[in-house]
Amino acid sequence: FADVRGYTDLSASDAPAEVAERMAALYRFAKSAVERHGGVVDKFAGDAVMATFNVSGRSVDHGVDALEAALTLRDKAALMELPLGIGIATGAAILSRASEDNLAVTGIATNLAARLQAAAGPGEILLSEEAHRRVEGWLSERGGTSEREELALKGFEAPQVAYRLAAPAAVEVAPTSV
Repeated sequence: FADVRGYTDLSASDAPAEVAERMAALYRFAKSAVERHGGVVDKFAGDAVMATFNVSGRSVDHGVDALEAALTLRDKAALMELPLGIGIATGAAILSRASEDNLAVTGIATNLAARLQAAAGPGEILLSEEAHRRVEGWLSERGGTSEREELALKGFEAPQVAYRLAAPAAVEVAPTSV
C-alpha cells in the first residue's frame, strides 16, 4: 500500500485540475513501476495505490520485487511533491477476480500492509517482520538500514514488529502541501 501524505491540504490549496493531473501521472508511474517489478496493481483509491506481488505463487524474490517497486515509486512521487507513506507485508492472501481488470486481495497480510502504510510518515516505508526477513540481505548489500519497532495497530491484538526505512533527507524536508 502507498498513500500520499498531505493530500487533503494539497487538494484544498491547488486547482482541482492540477491535482487530478498529478495524481493521474502518479498512477501511471505506479502501474509501470509495479509491473516492471513483477507486481499487479490491485486498485487505485483516492490518493492510494494497492499492489500485489507473486500472484502466480512461483516467485521466491517477491519481497525484493515489492521493495524495489516501493523505492522507485517513493522517489518518483517525492520529485512530484507527492510524498508517500508505504507499507509492505508478506504472507498468505486470498486472491479473487472481481472482473478481468480487477484483482481483489484480502487476508491478514493485506490488512497488515494497510495498517503499516497508515503508520508510515512521508517518504517512509514500513515492512512487516516477514517482509523484512525476506529483504534484509538485499537491503544490507545496498547499504540500506532499517529501524525495528513494535507497533500497536488497529485490528491486531498484539503489537506487530515492523521495520522502518527512513525517508531520504530530501523527502524529510519536503513540504506536504504546495
